[in-house]
Amino acid sequence: MTRPTSPLTWDELTAMAADVLLMAGEDLTPEDGPYVTPGWDSQRHVELFAALETRCGRTFEAREVFSTPTLGKILTLLTADPSEGVGTAGTALADPAPASAPNEDHVSYGLRGVVADDTEISRVDSLGDRLIVRGRDLIEEATARSFENAVALTLGRPLHDLPAIDPSWRAMEAAPENPLVAMQLAVLAAGSQTSEADYEWLLVVLLDAVRWWRGANTTTAAPNAPLAQIVLDALGGTAADDEVLHVFENTLSLQVEHGANASSFTARVVASTGSDVSAAVASALAAFGGWRHGGATADVDRFLAELAEDGPTATVAHWKGEGRPMPGFGHSVYRAADPRATSLRDFLDKLAMTRPELEDQLAGIDSVRDALTAERRLGVAENVDLYAGIVYDMVGIASPLHVATFALSRLAGWVAHVHEQVEHGFLIRPDLRYVGQ
Repeated sequence: MTRPTSPLTWDELTAMAADVLLMAGEDLTPEDGPYVTPGWDSQRHVELFAALETRCGRTFEAREVFSTPTLGKILTLLTADPSEGVGTAGTALADPAPASAPNEDHVSYGLRGVVADDTEISRVDSLGDRLIVRGRDLIEEATARSFENAVALTLGRPLHDLPAIDPSWRAMEAAPENPLVAMQLAVLAAGSQTSEADYEWLLVVLLDAVRWWRGANTTTAAPNAPLAQIVLDALGGTAADDEVLHVFENTLSLQVEHGANASSFTARVVASTGSDVSAAVASALAAFGGWRHGGATADVDRFLAELAEDGPTATVAHWKGEGRPMPGFGHSVYRAADPRATSLRDFLDKLAMTRPELEDQLAGIDSVRDALTAERRLGVAENVDLYAGIVYDMVGIASPLHVATFALSRLAGWVAHVHEQVEHGFLIRPDLRYVGQ
């Protein structure tokens, strides 16, 4: 790491940030940063640091990039002596000491880095290649075993038979345009009829909601069919052979749980108020649909379609020209490759050996990745959404149902977090720092 030849002034830094973010520099403040400022996400943050490397003649480590969350701290980092390490950017970069009263000198925007509770469910290794669920490596479990196994592992109990449900909730009029909204309505309407809702009951209700949205009234899957086949049938998809069904099953298993993500944390917050599991899952579905979370899958669909039609060079130019993050690349947690994406890519590479169209599609993705030179060096790589989108297309799931498919995978994680929060028994109630008049 070399010392910058000419440290930036505040005006120069905000001008560069404004250029990356496509906004007015005079509107930026020292407190602006990723996920606080509209349009500034983790990929834009990486792009800003890539531009700073060129401008300042120095190289940043990934840990510097992601431990410097505001413009004020970036300016401090730029004027610090690099030989002294990340901590020289100021004490605000260090984790604050625990305090019994709110520490309004330190605000963790987006609650990043805040440990809010203990959990026995999962641990995401952001710097490594492991996703641990109840002491097991989920990547290994998903590769070798069934979706039923991944669900049971996440729930911490055996999976029970799927129950019959009262279909009277369908008395509502035509299904809404958004399948996630249909799933929310179904869970809330059916949930009002029972106090026994758990994973199996919720799954049946959500699968029925998907069929309702599709205009299908019955299932064609055998009652004793594998769970992945039952889910695929409800979604209107078909696997060409057992090999493709296995890749779809692997995709569901890899997406079953992922720590205190936004939707799982939302479910925990709602559960902490004393609301039932149906309400908590409905709230998780609402959070999941946002473009910064599960809704990003919809952008991946558009990206893959454009890649197939226009090729990698034009696709990269289009998305970068609009100042938009490249769908399917980068993750707000992982600072190295997303291990779920790595696992799925291995499966797809094997399928591509006998499927030329898939081989061409993967080659196009590789070309996009190679074009993201600065981003790759700072830890941006393919995420699970990218390869899951390919799998969803491969089994014939309609694009509007791709986000819903991901949500069906994640249901077990939501239920596990709801039950754990209920067991812990406290209300989640953080503080806010007042900055008004």
